[in-house]
Amino acid sequence: MDKKLTQTEFGRAFEWAVGSSIKKHTAAQIIENPFSKNAENSYRKMSEKTKDFFTRAADISVLHILEKEKKH
Repeated sequence: MDKKLTQTEFGRAFEWAVGSSIKKHTAAQIIENPFSKNAENSYRKMSEKTKDFFTRAADISVLHILEKEKKH
């Protein structure tokens, strides 16, 4: 349940969602190290509802940035 998680864990979880979205929409890879593992572990602690919300928000953000980058 999300209520017992810290703000830091929520931030790391969203970082993982953004990184996963970048990986999904580009050729980028996520480097496995203690920092990425912390983010992934925080993401896994989230409820399914929160994970879905973070994933959708990350996809919207990443696709917006990629679209803007194409124009430059």
